[in-house]
Amino acid sequence: MMRLGFVALLMLLLGGLPAIAVAAEEAKDPWLGCWARAYDAAHLAKHPGQLVTAMTVAIDARTP
Repeated sequence: MMRLGFVALLMLLLGGLPAIAVAAEEAKDPWLGCWARAYDAAHLAKHPGQLVTAMTVAIDARTP
């Protein structure tokens, strides 16, 4: 059940990638953007307690 939620969140984030990339280029702020990491089988074999197999993080600008 938790994986289904993660997949839904990942799809939501991936759907907004072009807009985030454009915003990051215009702002020239190194913290803005979208990053993804997927762990391969070799890494997961070395860390048997690790539950996360892939992650995407998006940081967007906001007004205070």
